Amino acid sequence: NRTYLLEMYEEAMKGVKHLLVRKSKPNGLVFVGELPSGADGDFSPKMDHL
Repeated sequence: NRTYLLEMYEEAMKGVKHLLVRKSKPNGLVFVGELPSGADGDFSPKMDHL
């Protein structure tokens, strides 16, 4: 049974939504940023190419 893989994915996506997804002001556009210094560091509103 591989339900643990789905559980791990869902947990990771919760972290992405909580830490990396933001909305711009004043238009409310959704974007993904990065945390170059880790979860306790400053948020950087940019993302390098994939």
